[in-house]
Amino acid sequence: MVIRFYPGADGGPSALEHPGSLSNELFDATQLQQFQDALAEQRRFRLEQLRQLGEPATADPLSEVTAALRAAASAALAEIDAALDRLRDGSYGRCLRCGRPELAARLEILPAAALCMPCQHAAESPVR
Repeated sequence: MVIRFYPGADGGPSALEHPGSLSNELFDATQLQQFQDALAEQRRFRLEQLRQLGEPATADPLSEVTAALRAAASAALAEIDAALDRLRDGSYGRCLRCGRPELAARLEILPAAALCMPCQHAAESPVR
């Protein structure tokens, strides 16, 4: 078995990979289940939010706010579904931009996070 060492993402602790030990080499089965449960709860919340918001009826200011809320909830739902897909394919917990492991603490707060903190900051920084 090959064990690979990765310096910690986000300036945090380092990660060890044990290929083949789990479907996701960065987290144990309990952690993966906790992430999946959190994502499932967030998914239920967003689906309920979209149901309650309904379809905008008119072009008044309130319907504009409703449309903005629907767009935000739909975007969040897409991020959650993408994270659930990463859980299924075993790539959950790796930054989609640089491939480095994400910190478990970050994923506990934002389980749908697709980028590590440095890549997230770079993605949000204005282009100079």
